[in-house]
Amino acid sequence: MAVGSEPALRYRVFRRAEVRVLLRTVRAAWSDELSDWAAALTYYSMLSLFPALLIAIVVLSIAGPAPADSLAGAAGRLGPGGGTSLISDSIHHLQSVKSLSGPMAVVGLLSAFWTVSTYLGAFIRAANDLYGVRESRSLWRTLPLRFALGLMLVVAVVVTVLGFAITPGLAEHAGNRIGMGSAGLLVWSIVKWPLLALLVSVALALLYWVAPNTEGQRWRWLTSGSVIAVGIWIAGSAGLALYAAHFDSLDRVYGSLTAAIVLLMWLWLTNFAILLGAVVDAQITRERTLREHPER
Repeated sequence: MAVGSEPALRYRVFRRAEVRVLLRTVRAAWSDELSDWAAALTYYSMLSLFPALLIAIVVLSIAGPAPADSLAGAAGRLGPGGGTSLISDSIHHLQSVKSLSGPMAVVGLLSAFWTVSTYLGAFIRAANDLYGVRESRSLWRTLPLRFALGLMLVVAVVVTVLGFAITPGLAEHAGNRIGMGSAGLLVWSIVKWPLLALLVSVALALLYWVAPNTEGQRWRWLTSGSVIAVGIWIAGSAGLALYAAHFDSLDRVYGSLTAAIVLLMWLWLTNFAILLGAVVDAQITRERTLREHPER
């Protein structure tokens, strides 16, 4: 074998594997199966979205009204204005509701956690289907997993919102201390969005790691699928926002329901991006398994 031919061979094998992953991912993106799963998850998203907001607001209210206001403001900027304005309006409404207290508050929070877990249960089924595996874990294993993931999701939202609500003041103070003045706040206002994208990518990597019934997957803080999913979600959300803002065809067709339809479209797009990221990781895992165990 000539000198340098082995690295060249490995590079060609790697490139071919990349092409196979890309082709299978594109094929999955155009399949009805992926869009159907995204539609199913959109239904569960609508069921679990507002209970999840209720849990987050109850926890955030401990720190006063400012964090919940920050959550409402962030929700209004995440997606198309007409759709996500429904979310921010609901947050303000939930802040004003004082009827749940004592035992009823506990019952309400438990039912909210259960509703959130239904989305995660649906995602686990979708992930197993995309990975081509059967669910062999018992209900007593998957049910705690769903609740644990739901709890981690709510905690992540609460910590992120608290951090985003507190850190502007810290950034301004740090800027004054080092002589940057208000530039510190400007830097933070720019940096916080890439940081949020990074946090979402890590959360998706965790979801892709624990949801499918697969063994031997190593934990990675970031995966190709999680990064691609966030990128597609950002681009798709921007495109949908542009379409909703500059084309009035939705208003002509749906009238007063336009905001709700835009929200559904955005949730479908979000779930489609998440599932597509899972497909990427599933295909990479498949290529890795075939390379390590060619007999399979």
